[in-house]
Amino acid sequence: MKKLLGVIVLAGLSVAGYLMFTGPRMRVQPSIREWQMAMPPSPAGAVPLAQVVPTVPTAKQAAALRQPLPASAENIAIGRTYYEYYCLACHGAAGDGHGPVGESYFPTPSDLRTQKIKSMPEGVLLRAMLSGQGHEPVLPRVVPEKAWWYLVLYMKSL
Repeated sequence: MKKLLGVIVLAGLSVAGYLMFTGPRMRVQPSIREWQMAMPPSPAGAVPLAQVVPTVPTAKQAAALRQPLPASAENIAIGRTYYEYYCLACHGAAGDGHGPVGESYFPTPSDLRTQKIKSMPEGVLLRAMLSGQGHEPVLPRVVPEKAWWYLVLYMKSL
């Protein structure tokens, strides 16, 4: 009985080894490179969307921009929420430029509590945020346009 069981196990291992190394999956493998791939056709009725990145106002346009939101406690709280979501990692919780990610930058991000920032006209501050002075301008691509003026309000309140 043991001899028969040993023969069956040996035969099973032999067949498994044969199929593993010479089976159809090893001989016929699709070899498609990324540049050879074709995109599948779009479903019927699909409408393509393009990401529209808002334009940064020129210096002249920025000087004419005015804060459309009242400086209420509610709007500043909304601005704080946006700040914590989009800006805190670089500029820090206090706005001092010592955030967990900002510490790795050279130079470190601006201290948003300075008199220079507080005295900037709102439109000029918005343009500085959008144009990314000192870093890549990520704000127009990342932060929704509806949040921009709330962020300006919050920065003015720091």
